[in-house]
Amino acid sequence: MTTRKLLIRLTTLALGLLLFLTPVQQTSAANSFRLYANDKTTQYVDGVRHQKITGYIDYNGTVSNQVINYAGVNLNSFPDIQVVVGDNYVDNGYGMSNLLAQIGNVERRYDNTQVLAGVNGDFYNM
Repeated sequence: MTTRKLLIRLTTLALGLLLFLTPVQQTSAANSFRLYANDKTTQYVDGVRHQKITGYIDYNGTVSNQVINYAGVNLNSFPDIQVVVGDNYVDNGYGMSNLLAQIGNVERRYDNTQVLAGVNGDFYNM
């Protein structure tokens, strides 16, 4: 047997052993992430539904308190309501801000606009 054939067989054997002896950990997304709601409140303001959920998340045994806010509207039932994207960007720059500052910025940019709900999508608690 030539050296080349021997190396190919040894490499194949080593890769086969590596493949079959490597431990595999099975995970299930349904079992690793759970949201537990302690309190849920819903209110409607001018056709917009606001739902606030307080509780905690258990992610693989790591528990963290959460406050989740959801805003939704049926745009077919309320044609005067518009969904817009707001930010606190300035010309040639970036400005980090809280939700109230972003709402003020939207109301200044768009005439005759009143913001009914907002979500700070960067997920910082500011």
